[in-house]
Amino acid sequence: MDNNKEKSMEVKHTPAPWRATKREVPEGLNWASRIPFAIERPAGGAVLPVADVCDQPEAEANARLIAAAPELLDALRACAAVCAGETMHKQGLIDTLQLAQKAITKATGSGS
Repeated sequence: MDNNKEKSMEVKHTPAPWRATKREVPEGLNWASRIPFAIERPAGGAVLPVADVCDQPEAEANARLIAAAPELLDALRACAAVCAGETMHKQGLIDTLQLAQKAITKATGSGS
């Protein structure tokens, strides 16, 4: 892998895994204070914040999608490698498909 490609593959975001966590939000708070979902990263016994998702009809779906972002990026990179001809053997294709399906399930809450 050339040096420029290695630099573009560096992780510049909060490392995975991320998870969406539902919070109990008391009724009566103004909309700006209602943050029912947090995206967190468990790390060595601590929980590090990644993002908050404001209260809106799509909040839970948005939280799942954000939490799945690192896995979706990995799956997309694996798919790009297949398309570039870097992985053409059967097991590599199966592994790539499984990686993509797992990321989709995390992002959507289902396998589709």
